[in-house]
Amino acid sequence: MTKPERQLVIADCLGFCRGVEHALALFQSAVAASSEPLYVLHELVHNRAVSEQMRQQGAVFVSSLDQVPAGSRLLFGAHGVPRALHEQARQKGLRVIDATCQLVKKLHALAATVPPEATLLLLGKAGHPEAIGILGHSSSPDARLIQSLEELEALPPLHQPVLLTQTTINHNEVQAVREAFCRRFPDGRCPVSICAASRQRQDAIEKLARQTELVLVIGSSHSSNARRLCECAIQAGTRALLIENADSIPEAVQSVHRLGLSAGASTPEYLIAHTVERLLAMGFTLQKDSLPTDNHGQ
Repeated sequence: MTKPERQLVIADCLGFCRGVEHALALFQSAVAASSEPLYVLHELVHNRAVSEQMRQQGAVFVSSLDQVPAGSRLLFGAHGVPRALHEQARQKGLRVIDATCQLVKKLHALAATVPPEATLLLLGKAGHPEAIGILGHSSSPDARLIQSLEELEALPPLHQPVLLTQTTINHNEVQAVREAFCRRFPDGRCPVSICAASRQRQDAIEKLARQTELVLVIGSSHSSNARRLCECAIQAGTRALLIENADSIPEAVQSVHRLGLSAGASTPEYLIAHTVERLLAMGFTLQKDSLPTDNHGQ
């Protein structure tokens, strides 16, 4: 008796977004332009394989500007940094290469326009560099991070609040919080700020989840957008696992007949290709027309 075919279905949109591609292009240009040290604050993007490749090309990763000699070249990552760090870099005479995502820069500008008498609310994740950067551009002394619908509901009355959202937040969560915000604070403002690329990837994985028994998401464990993709797949009704690379494929796939595959916005294409190759070698067949026509989205 013939075994039933085990199918691999790939998300319509996955992998690098244009903001990550732009940040990496800036890094490559800087490396090609000079052999002098290139310091990178924290990480350019949240992917261990990308960071290791950058290190091999000469990137010097630092956790503080105190570790960067005066006058050196310094690269700020795609997640952006607070305004105070730009000022600190200027005072040290550092030659800054700013790889901040264009949408994140717009959020910085929006945060800066909130008047001091108003309250800035940011829906985001505590400790995430993007959230720290956005709050660090606010002119409001009452800027607050909220991490859930429950935290929004628990807020006291606020004067003309403005709600912004970290770009990688689950779009279902964003919608629920926005609706509650408008209901609680009718005099408030909530400009749309979820990243189109994040939304495309989340929509794609929800569609994928409805077709499959298990979804694998390739990405590093500290990648917010990769973790959100897993959340979206689970909310859509299937199991989801985050894996770092092809070597992390779990034994659980052996019992799956219809497997989905996606990847975070900071996951390089070669990691996706290696994972697909490994799954095909394990006996999966790529579903016809499964390959996305545009991996990048926005």
